[in-house]
Amino acid sequence: MEKERLFYLDFIRAIAVMMVVLTHYNANFIGYNGAAQFNKIVLTEFPFGIYLGDLGVGLFMLISGAAMWYVYGNKKTAYFSFVKKRLISILPMFYIAYLGAFLFNFWQNRGFSTNNVSVKYFISTLFGFDSLLATVGVQNFMLVGEWFIGMIIIIYFLFPLLKKLVSENEIIAIFFSIFLLVVFNLSILADNKAWRILQLTIGFVPIFVLGMLLQKYLSFFKNKLFVLPSIAILILNAVLKPEVIPEKIQMFYISLAVFILVLVLSPLFEYVIIRNVVDVISKYSYPIFLIHHFITNKMVNHFDIQAISVKESYLLFLIILPVVFFFSWSLLRLTNMGKKFLNNGKDYVGRKP
Repeated sequence: MEKERLFYLDFIRAIAVMMVVLTHYNANFIGYNGAAQFNKIVLTEFPFGIYLGDLGVGLFMLISGAAMWYVYGNKKTAYFSFVKKRLISILPMFYIAYLGAFLFNFWQNRGFSTNNVSVKYFISTLFGFDSLLATVGVQNFMLVGEWFIGMIIIIYFLFPLLKKLVSENEIIAIFFSIFLLVVFNLSILADNKAWRILQLTIGFVPIFVLGMLLQKYLSFFKNKLFVLPSIAILILNAVLKPEVIPEKIQMFYISLAVFILVLVLSPLFEYVIIRNVVDVISKYSYPIFLIHHFITNKMVNHFDIQAISVKESYLLFLIILPVVFFFSWSLLRLTNMGKKFLNNGKDYVGRKP
């Protein structure tokens, strides 16, 4: 029996999804696609003194930890069945999205090329790690998704162990997380690819564990007394912009402050229309996450972004959104159809004559 969905988690998930989509659109105007044009950024790219993408990922990790604790915190978890279930929730849709992107590129480019990348690197795509490797500069065949996929797969492999730690000794879990947070934000080995992979995987264990603890002690953190300190943290970081503090540590406490604010204030937004919008965005969050970057790049490349106006930048973003949502809806539908077909096939094969 599935547990009742928590509005505050879906609300934060919807906010985080829109942050990530906005991040990759605005990236075109902060120097990733020609000269920087900050006036063409939609809304913001640096809220509260940190990168919008960092905040989006931070919130995703908090809700991932919270959701995992909510579902599995008080029940036994068989390691291999848990990992299998999580991989099935991630990889089939990833494969379908990848195939769709590949076929589109094949049609658009009138053929395909490996661009001198060894075919052996395709194994990283099969396991969902191509975007993660691309982020650290390893050869890859990335088309869809983000480095986050490889990271969350690693986290899921570790979850049963993390759950045991949080269940049996929160103090050790907290100190262990602080240790990881400090170690993986040191500037040592900054150019080492293996170290960067560890930073982008194990380095996010602390914020995932924090999400688990937030859900475990939800009634404590829902206290309205946390609202003013959270607001103060956001304002101070936005004003001071403390460059001496590593970016990912800023991401840690800014994400926590935003999480607590939404947690405490979410009951004020539980109107039917808001809940319906949140439900839709939350339902399609993973397919949106998989394909929004690919679609955004294709649509942005149709324009001369150095020449478009500020109003045209906003209009382009508003055009991209429904396209992303349409293909996200299609991707989820295709994935569900594929799973149903395979399940029916297994039932048919296993049926006695």
